[in-house]
Amino acid sequence: MKILMLAASYFPSDVRIYREATALRDAGHEVHVVCFEEEQPKETEGVEVHRMPFSESNLPAPFNWVVDYFFYWVLSMVYGYYYLITLRARAIHFHNPPDFPVPFFLPARLFGVKLVFDIHDPTPALAKTQLGGLAKILVLPVLKFFFVVAVKSASVVITVSDPVAKLVPRKCVIVPNCPVENFFKADYTKIESELNTVVYVGVMVKTPRS
Repeated sequence: MKILMLAASYFPSDVRIYREATALRDAGHEVHVVCFEEEQPKETEGVEVHRMPFSESNLPAPFNWVVDYFFYWVLSMVYGYYYLITLRARAIHFHNPPDFPVPFFLPARLFGVKLVFDIHDPTPALAKTQLGGLAKILVLPVLKFFFVVAVKSASVVITVSDPVAKLVPRKCVIVPNCPVENFFKADYTKIESELNTVVYVGVMVKTPRS
């Protein structure tokens, strides 16, 4: 099956997208990824990468949300429909955020194309941690609306964990993030220290108080 992935992210830098794309490749599917442009892109054997002439802006929130999401929405429509038609893809895999593109591909479902909505982060919950004041009042309702519409438009919804699935207004398939196996192959016996070593697999970010 030909599968088209749309992501407002970088490939293969985004580990979840990389592992999902390569897993589908290894299962015998033909995978195409539409993603942000990078200065020094790394190509992945067996996965076709189509880079949009656009990447994340350095504007402060919420302006970066408005500008980045608008340009991504326009380009995802252009690139998405172009490759959907030329490749005759049978499934479109949307990586969020943002959620806007999903409902605009509803016509494709009439021709048997599956719309897979992959929720990395529930956009409304993410916005609450990054927006405040008037921006939260104006932007949050719009994000909530498109999140719900995107969920209801998809053929299948997948997400990362049970806590996230509880925030989604329909049944989800849980596909958890897993660490890369090579991470654990380091030889810690060579570390000359009497102290205990603690290894944390994940990401720590600082978010403003609500």
